[in-house]
Amino acid sequence: MLKECYAELRTELVKEIEVIEERILKPATDARTSIAPIRKTIKKREAKRVEYEKLQDKSMKLHRKPGKTPKEDAALAKLEGEMAQAGDVSFDPPALKHRPILTTRSPRNSALPMNICEKPFRRS
Repeated sequence: MLKECYAELRTELVKEIEVIEERILKPATDARTSIAPIRKTIKKREAKRVEYEKLQDKSMKLHRKPGKTPKEDAALAKLEGEMAQAGDVSFDPPALKHRPILTTRSPRNSALPMNICEKPFRRS
């Protein structure tokens, strides 16, 4: 009798675990694997941003220096070239930029914004 109860309980639990895996765990692992390339891209962009900031700091220090030698002038020109190359990379991912919500003013009451997709409210 006890073995039968445990067997029934085990089969019920296995069914519930399968449902949990199907509905919760599998979508979560799929989402995590799909995010992995995005994380890699973000990591690369962060490294490039840090590199650009370091070059910018070096350049600012050389610009501020009053008595520059020809060697320092050459180093400054080289740094500016490297900054131009590093500056070609966009640091803001396009998906994360804020998009403005298009609104217009209501024809009857110009103080109230109205979404362009909505029809104006008509009073009778």
